[in-house]
Amino acid sequence: MGHKFNAFHGVTVIIPTNRSQCMEAIIDQSITKYNGLLFRFAIYDSSEGSAIREYVKRYNDLHRETPISYTHCSPEMGGDEKAIKAIKEVTSEYFWLYGDGNLTDFDLLEKVLLREKYNTYDVLDMESANRRGVLNQDKKKELDIIYHYDDAHEYAVRYFSHLTYWGASIIRSSFFQQIFVTDRIYAYEAHEIPWWLACSIFDLIADAKQHKKIIHLGVLYSDSLRYNQEKKDHGWTQDERYYKITFSKLIEGITMMSTWYPVNIKYKMIKNLWNDALVSTRYLFHLRRIGNLTPYMVKKYRKEIMYVPSVYLRMKMISSIPLGLIHILYLIKEINK
Repeated sequence: MGHKFNAFHGVTVIIPTNRSQCMEAIIDQSITKYNGLLFRFAIYDSSEGSAIREYVKRYNDLHRETPISYTHCSPEMGGDEKAIKAIKEVTSEYFWLYGDGNLTDFDLLEKVLLREKYNTYDVLDMESANRRGVLNQDKKKELDIIYHYDDAHEYAVRYFSHLTYWGASIIRSSFFQQIFVTDRIYAYEAHEIPWWLACSIFDLIADAKQHKKIIHLGVLYSDSLRYNQEKKDHGWTQDERYYKITFSKLIEGITMMSTWYPVNIKYKMIKNLWNDALVSTRYLFHLRRIGNLTPYMVKKYRKEIMYVPSVYLRMKMISSIPLGLIHILYLIKEINK
């Protein structure tokens, strides 16, 4: 197997994974259908079995001119470690830390990116069409148009939340590689900050602004982007790790970020991330239903959650709803579908 890429003026789509079903969906529904030249694909597989490797081999046997690069990693290697390794090995002009939770019409997206001159940007936030209106923003933005932002503080407040997700950003490689020069990424790694990608992006943006460098930031909404239904709910949201990652580690990570971002901007970044998905009312009802939102845990992490008092009040209220009532509400919802 062992296909590796030489440097090229395009985008390496990096897919760290250990989920064979997710990878089969990506290959079948996205990569196999792609006929363009802009994207190349690199899989970093830490699964214990051989299913992913064999699936990639079958694809490569049929597509010898456009093979998928495959790297097998130790099953003990975590997702973040795989991702950082992959980014360091990138030789293309851009990379897209894609993960295995996404699907894309790469032909359509290639046309959009080329038309919109994507290669004039350093960071592109890639949003699916159905995210317009999330956090009550961007409702009127048109699809398949790159919107440019000069104000990095505004960009941080609006898009930090989404940029924490794998699959959310196409980044100029030479821009991001500076994070390894400063060693800052290793500080996030040492502190086990799961939000290292977005924190690193905005640290680099801050560095550029402080050195009076021109930085090009954009956002694109496109119906070429969609969720991979084979990716199930994150395991870490089903136990105490949810509280540590969502509250303790997020606050710690953003506190570690460049002081170029004032306290009020960092506050808004945290608040928007919580309200976006992980602490939204809808998701809290889900957590209550599966038994991971309890008065005990809300009290245990009260100090961190109280960083945004309205979020604490929301969690306290929903955690107090009897489980029987929650199950009845979900049953009614299913009946009315």
